Amino acid sequence: MAVPFESGEPIMRSFETRVGKIEMIAEAIIKGDVLVLNDIAVYPEGVESLSVGTGELIALLGQLKAEFREMGFRQLRILGTRFSGAKPGRSVDIKIKL
Repeated sequence: MAVPFESGEPIMRSFETRVGKIEMIAEAIIKGDVLVLNDIAVYPEGVESLSVGTGELIALLGQLKAEFREMGFRQLRILGTRFSGAKPGRSVDIKIKL
C-alpha cells in the first residue's frame, strides 16, 4: 500500500461546496486494510456555519472513498462526536466499505 501518511498522524482535507469551503481534520489510524479517521472534525472555513445539502455531503464522502480506495484501503471507519447540528454530543462511529 502506498500511503502518504503514517498511523497516528493528522490527515487534513479541504472541500469546495456551492456555499463555501469545508475543512476536515482527523487522526489517521491504519489497521491493516482499514483506515480509521479518529476524532474527526468537519467545519466551515471562515464562517460560523454553512447549510450544506445532503447531496453535497454524499459527494464529498465519495471523493474520500475513492482517494482511500486508491491507497489500498478496503474499509473506512469514522469516529467522532457531534458538536452541532442534529443531536449534539452524540458519538459517531461509521464503517464504510471501500
